[in-house]
Amino acid sequence: MNPKYRSRIEIISSILEASIEGAKKSKVMHRSFVSNTQFKLYMNHLIEKNLLSIDSESKLTITTKGLEFLEHYHTLENMLDLTIQKQSIKNDVYSQYLLPTHNS
Repeated sequence: MNPKYRSRIEIISSILEASIEGAKKSKVMHRSFVSNTQFKLYMNHLIEKNLLSIDSESKLTITTKGLEFLEHYHTLENMLDLTIQKQSIKNDVYSQYLLPTHNS
């Protein structure tokens, strides 16, 4: 996939995926293939919406709400049988952080 032609939701998911284990802003920006200007806009929005958090050392970490967003995003992606090539973390890597589902 050419990162130049991604939708907003794809960019958001790539930023969140790059933040799963916590990382500095520059590393998240690099992993998610966005420019500095784009990154600042998305980062501020994601923090405001409580999908991403930032600590005193400028380390970004995905929140529980962000993990839930990714779970729903990938569910829809699979339902629609989208064949988007991921250039970052796969579902399995962050699945350990997801909340348990209640199938009772």
